[in-house]
Amino acid sequence: MKISSPQDLIKVLPLTFQNIVLVSNKKLALSKDTGSFLTSLKPTLYVYHNHSETFTRSQLRSCYSKGSSEVLSLMPNHLNSYWGLDKQGNLLHDTSDSFPLQCVITHFSPPPLHSDWHWIDGDLIKKLTAGYPPGKIPTNGFITRNLFQSLKGFTPSLENNIMLYGFTMDDEYINSPAAWDGHDNLYERQILSDDVQSGECIKLTP
Repeated sequence: MKISSPQDLIKVLPLTFQNIVLVSNKKLALSKDTGSFLTSLKPTLYVYHNHSETFTRSQLRSCYSKGSSEVLSLMPNHLNSYWGLDKQGNLLHDTSDSFPLQCVITHFSPPPLHSDWHWIDGDLIKKLTAGYPPGKIPTNGFITRNLFQSLKGFTPSLENNIMLYGFTMDDEYINSPAAWDGHDNLYERQILSDDVQSGECIKLTP
């Protein structure tokens, strides 16, 4: 299904979630306090990205409250495929009946082998990333955060603003080889900081 609006996104998500946690790809050790907080939440939607870190995911899964589920967001790569897939086109993100993957969302149309996936329309991506510095490509996390923030006003069941787990954009990351220079990481860091300070997003401490 093509996602052209917040209403389209709602159609592919579970009806029961009351919180949203966006999870970075970093390998993170879950603190006791954050684990207790996550366990206390009502049904929560955990949004992972690309080749999400198995270690981080396994720790978070131990804190899922009843009714929680997962969404995976994938970004295209230079191989005409998507980050987060193996050479055969299979997801690297493990799933099971205990940890249901509600849906896979991609940027632009999905690969032919995965016609059941949902994709964000290019025009919606332009709206979500309006103001992004020209000549640079937004990260998956930046687009996904703006996409799920756009749900406000359409999902009255949400108890909290979007929660972020592991998103820092600190100097160590920006100056590391993992930070591709095709993204404008300084711009994204400023927007992330503004969103957290204004309360648009809640930053969870790992």
